Amino acid sequence: KRAGEDRKAENLVFQQSIADQRGTINVLGKAIDRLNQFYAESLAQVKVGQKQPASNEPGAAVAPPPQKPDEFKKSGGGGGVIQMLEKIRQDAHADEAELLATEQNSQKAYEEIVQDSNEALTADEAAIVDKSKLMEEATAEKSEADASLLVNEQELSTLDETSSSYHLDCDFVVKYFDTRQQARTEELEAIEQAKAILSGAKFEEFLQN
Repeated sequence: KRAGEDRKAENLVFQQSIADQRGTINVLGKAIDRLNQFYAESLAQVKVGQKQPASNEPGAAVAPPPQKPDEFKKSGGGGGVIQMLEKIRQDAHADEAELLATEQNSQKAYEEIVQDSNEALTADEAAIVDKSKLMEEATAEKSEADASLLVNEQELSTLDETSSSYHLDCDFVVKYFDTRQQARTEELEAIEQAKAILSGAKFEEFLQN
C-alpha cells in the first residue's frame, strides 16, 4: 500500500514536471520562430531600402540613410539571442527525456515490487492453507485421542471397581479362612464316617471313634 501511494505521488510530480517542460519548449519554439520571422523581415526591408533608387521628382520622400555599423551590430545580435533560446530549448528537451526515462524506471521498479509482493502474498496464503490443514488434522487426532482417553478411563474405572470387589472377596476369604477350613475338615470327616457306615462298619465302632 505504501509503495502504491509513493508511486502515485511520484507520478503526479512527473506529470507536472513534464507539463512544465513541454510548456517551456512550446513557448521557446514560438519565441524562436517569432524572432526568426522578425529578423528575416528586418533584413528584407534593409535590402529593399538599399536597392530602391532615389527619386528625382519634386516632393518625393527621401530614402532612409543606410544603417550605421552600430545598428547592424545590434541587429546581428539577434542571432545570439536566438542561439541562446535554442540552447535553452535543447536543454528543456534533454530534461524532458530525462524525466521520461526516470518515470519509466520508477514504474518498472514499482511493477517489480508489486510482482514480488503478489508472489509473497500467494506464498503466504499457501502457507496459511497448509497450516490450516495441519491444524485440522491435529484437531482430529486430538479428538480421537480424547475419545480413546475417555474409553481408557472408563475401562480403568471398571477395572478399579472389579479390583475392589475382588479385594473385598479376598478379605472375606482371608478373614474366615481358618473357620471355613475347620468346617471343611469336619465336613470331610463326617463324609468319611458316612462312607464307613455305608460300607458295613458297626455303628458301635463308629460311636467309639
